[in-house]
Amino acid sequence: MKATWLLVCCFALFAVGGKAGRAAEAAQSPTVVREQAVALPRAASITFLSADGQVEETDKRVIVEKFDLPTHDLLYWKIQPDGYIESVRLGGRLPKVEFSTLDETKEVIAEWKKQGVSARITDDEGAIKEVSNLFLEFAAPYGYQFNQVVPDPRFKCLYLVDSANSQMQLPFSDIQRIRFEGDRLLVTLKSGEERSGVVRAAAGSQLRPYFGAVWWDGQGHPSRWGAARQDKGHGVDVWEPGEWPIKLIEFEPF
Repeated sequence: MKATWLLVCCFALFAVGGKAGRAAEAAQSPTVVREQAVALPRAASITFLSADGQVEETDKRVIVEKFDLPTHDLLYWKIQPDGYIESVRLGGRLPKVEFSTLDETKEVIAEWKKQGVSARITDDEGAIKEVSNLFLEFAAPYGYQFNQVVPDPRFKCLYLVDSANSQMQLPFSDIQRIRFEGDRLLVTLKSGEERSGVVRAAAGSQLRPYFGAVWWDGQGHPSRWGAARQDKGHGVDVWEPGEWPIKLIEFEPF
């Protein structure tokens, strides 16, 4: 009888000790996730913790696209102060993720779109796609090594050089539509005025113009849209002006 009582006591102490150990381990774990079963994409707040559990950095109001605990794979989107939306992929030790509601997710997406320029793109095959946070960037061709510093490579305006070699800076907010005819762009302003010219970097520069934006599908999944990127089998390159697969860019109101 004493042996049985002793065995029961040892088992109870082991169970209590095991629970306490697991609780302590969970408290010290750098990965704390709430609502793991939520449907993605979903707005969230991400907190990066040090090995001893101290907060190092927090990204608030991001959009989580993929979160897989077994493979330690996290893909999320964040917006920069200039309205540029970038994707971030993490592996290994994941940060703390606290998900928001679906209504809050819709609010975040709406806020992001307001911080950028929305447009409707017609490609050279006639397909139409509505995008947000449109920007113009000057990028280097694949494999080109350059030391040129570009302090702010993303612009919310169009840089045109006319036939007299004069440069025009036209904010996207002032443009109604841009038609692409070879390397020449025909621009209609919201005032009704017309402009035309080519887009190019400074004389002697090897940088090439690139239009980019974010496209959202019906479920709120974001993806990077690039109107001037191509894969030549050895990496991503930039289209030469005149090869852009675009017919028309229309700005709100459509």
